[in-house]
Amino acid sequence: MKKTLILSIFLAMAVFTSSANAMYPLEIRNGTMMLGGEFSFTNDKYIPDEGDTVSGNILTISPSFGYFLSSNFGVTAGVNYMRHDGDAYTGYSDLFGLKLGALFMQRLLAVYLYVGVDAGYVRLMPAEGDADNGLILGGNVGLMLPLNPHVALTTSIKLIYSLNDSNSDQLSISFGYFGISAFF
Repeated sequence: MKKTLILSIFLAMAVFTSSANAMYPLEIRNGTMMLGGEFSFTNDKYIPDEGDTVSGNILTISPSFGYFLSSNFGVTAGVNYMRHDGDAYTGYSDLFGLKLGALFMQRLLAVYLYVGVDAGYVRLMPAEGDADNGLILGGNVGLMLPLNPHVALTTSIKLIYSLNDSNSDQLSISFGYFGISAFF
């Protein structure tokens, strides 16, 4: 419910500011660099039919860097960090990852639609025991709302497939990533 409300507010901001932002397209061309990142915060509560209710939080931070090879296509590199807290996530590991990818952007009226793919290394860092390594394959689709020709707010949906050494693969679809990007 909270994610839907936040996304609705963000989309309303995009609609109300579209006429002003239409005058300021992002200045992206061959050689433009991008520095930015996204974050998400999830609060989960599990209410079983019997037993105690447990809750937990997941914080994800993903800074990134990009270099545009043309006005709408770039290569990217980034870092991912995911932290699990609370009773619901007892025994869950923190996650740290490095990734390389590609990004395609297309202007649609006052916003930019972007699609990205990436692959990289992930390391699960449990509080006790051995760390686990793996490969992550991912994709995302999102919107950028320019604030001026060099800065944009971002929101996206991510699909991540994680192949771990421990033979426990994971597929996740995450909504509600928000961030900011600067172009120079």
